[in-house]
Amino acid sequence: MSSRARRVVGLGTGVVVCVGALTLAISRLDGTRIVASLLAVRPGWMIAGAVCYLLLLPLWALQWSLIAPRTPRSGPRDMLAVVAMTSSILNTTPFLVGESAAVLFLVSRAGLDRMQSVGVLVMDQLLVGLAKVGVLALAYTLVSPAEWLTRGLGVLVLLLAAALVGALVSRRYVPSVREVLARGVSPGAIALAFVKKATEAAAMLCVQRAFGIHLELSSVILVLAALNLATLVPVSPGNLGIYEGAVVVAYRHYGVALETATAIAVVQHAVYFAVLALPGYGWLAREGVIRARLATS
Repeated sequence: MSSRARRVVGLGTGVVVCVGALTLAISRLDGTRIVASLLAVRPGWMIAGAVCYLLLLPLWALQWSLIAPRTPRSGPRDMLAVVAMTSSILNTTPFLVGESAAVLFLVSRAGLDRMQSVGVLVMDQLLVGLAKVGVLALAYTLVSPAEWLTRGLGVLVLLLAAALVGALVSRRYVPSVREVLARGVSPGAIALAFVKKATEAAAMLCVQRAFGIHLELSSVILVLAALNLATLVPVSPGNLGIYEGAVVVAYRHYGVALETATAIAVVQHAVYFAVLALPGYGWLAREGVIRARLATS
């Protein structure tokens, strides 16, 4: 069996396991309580949550415009198209497809060369990893540290250290990577990594309030920490099932009813997907029309 076939089989197995586990879990829930929770949702808070999630795209675009080497098309406006299209692919396709698409978009839309584009992705993941370590460390100080939180923080620190070593080695031999890393360690780029996490936490807090749940702020930090760990390695497209499970586990830690926690998880993921995955398809469709016109001219 070829390596590609093994990846396809592995992905298919992961999706089947996730969907099967999710189906089994749903079959044990009280459907009427879930429906009641959904009907009681407050639309104002839900809209506020969607707006917070939507802000992640321009923040992401601004961060990439700071990281990327200067070109006539690497400003925040063009980067917004790049990150929106990248987000759409990342949230609807298997592992590594979104990353490959990001390189393509950075080359074709932002005017970077291939190595510069790879450098932007590497620096982006370093900054994401740094922000995740910050979230887990904050959760560790605010919540009675569970075993999974302690181990997760340790694993994430080791992965971040390994990625940093790899980036520093690449910096020595690849000039374009050296330039991206130098730009990526700027205070603005680092600050935006944490602002993005704070914005995501604010969105989760709004969804929580939409369901009439009023827990301490640490609950949102724990949900975010659980998601950061559960989605560290994508198993299913869009982290379907994994995302919901992480949210449910975090809310059950605070005694939220299983049905209510499940409803929050499903709605939160749906809002996240709608806001971060759908807008990019408008740019993708437009790019397709433009390419078709150029091809026929």
